[in-house]
Amino acid sequence: MSTRKGHHASHGQEGSKQRAQAAKAQKIENFNSLRKEKRHIQMSKRRKREEGESVDIQEQQFSEEEIKQVIEGLINAPKGKKSESLKQLRRLMSKNELIIDAIIQKYPNTINLLIESLDSGGAEERLESAWCITNIASSTSDNTKYIMTSVGHLVTLLQSPDHVLQEQCLWALANIGGDEDRSLGEFLIQNGALQPIINCLASSHISVSQCSAWALSNLIRGRQEHFEELFIDIKATSFPKSLNRFFKSNQIKNENFRLEILWLLTYISNSNDQINEKLISNGILNFIIESFDLFKNGQCSEELIIPCVRIIGNLLSSGDKSASLTSSNNTIPFYLFLCLSHSRRVVVKEACWALSNLLAGTDEEVNRIISIEGFIPKLVDLLINSDYETKREAAYCIANLCSNGRNIDLSVKSGALSGYVLLLKAPDAEIVDVSLSFIEMALQYVAGVAEILEELDITEYLGNLMYSDNFAKRAQKIMDDNFDENMVE
Repeated sequence: MSTRKGHHASHGQEGSKQRAQAAKAQKIENFNSLRKEKRHIQMSKRRKREEGESVDIQEQQFSEEEIKQVIEGLINAPKGKKSESLKQLRRLMSKNELIIDAIIQKYPNTINLLIESLDSGGAEERLESAWCITNIASSTSDNTKYIMTSVGHLVTLLQSPDHVLQEQCLWALANIGGDEDRSLGEFLIQNGALQPIINCLASSHISVSQCSAWALSNLIRGRQEHFEELFIDIKATSFPKSLNRFFKSNQIKNENFRLEILWLLTYISNSNDQINEKLISNGILNFIIESFDLFKNGQCSEELIIPCVRIIGNLLSSGDKSASLTSSNNTIPFYLFLCLSHSRRVVVKEACWALSNLLAGTDEEVNRIISIEGFIPKLVDLLINSDYETKREAAYCIANLCSNGRNIDLSVKSGALSGYVLLLKAPDAEIVDVSLSFIEMALQYVAGVAEILEELDITEYLGNLMYSDNFAKRAQKIMDDNFDENMVE
């Protein structure tokens, strides 16, 4: 049974191109499922409200006359004295999207008024204008397109010494970059927004660095395959260095900030092997372990676990060097093992995926991992009793664990055969292939397996496979070599 990194054990004769495509498909599948879990933690768009401001849309009534008065007040206010009018406009727009729609439709020149205040207003006017633009960009794609003429002005203000204004401009740019219309994010990139946003990561103000990380996540997401091309003008390979300071021990004490950095790292680590090698050499594994430790010690919420597991999975998809570094001690495997009992299905599935790559390592690495008490029984439990997607990942874990007959007896004693027999009816051919390979190997290396398989009614499953173009010969051989043909009706 041969193995491959970046996905799972390989049981067929597919070429390197097919293996790469399979690995890519698995990363995309895992990444999409993770994004669903992430929605309640980190939305692509966010509207900013004042503390204590109501968010009950049903109670947020407004009239056209109210909108008219606010806009006219902004138009008629003397230059340099528009702060109060802008504040009223911002509060009005923060109520709900219907108000934003009405303002844009009836008063299309509003964006020009906001840009004017961004350019020539005082500190408060600039902040209120950026806040108004932020709330417009938090709504629909059509509304976000309306404020695109402000991008250059927002990017310029990222160099402002006013960190509160910096944060607000980053917030607006993050909303634009997170729009479902990905061309808007492309517009930001093409107009030089990346470097100033990256520069803000180094801010001494947590709120600015945190907002910068969120904005970068929105811009990188979905563009990982073109990572170096995306960052060619700012020396892509040096980009991870801007994250180095976060990898040092106990540098991030704010949980929300740590979470934002972790999510950014999920996107960066999903790019290419060269970037991941730099992340590893710069200390990302220590940062991940520290985050796990914080959760274990009750110093942060479980929300940190999801991106941590995803990052490990991405790093392990980068080749032997990443896997070797990760498994140099048992800390990360141990935390992945703990994740197998997590309450969220996606975390369990992701942990299985990461472990399947670890278990495709050397005998020494694998023996170190399975020395964790309860490791194999837990995988077998998932193989038998979890949902199908998790069963699938557990099947790959155990298959790699038992590669070339190693540890096959331990897996059989833990009841793995039952799970693999049931998976002979799986809907995809690849997992049937994995299951047949495990059964063939068990029959070869472990005494008494044929009797166990008979009790599991394997002949019924093999009989069904005899009608399969892909598996008929293998099913027939297993039957001929190990079971009485009269057992099959």
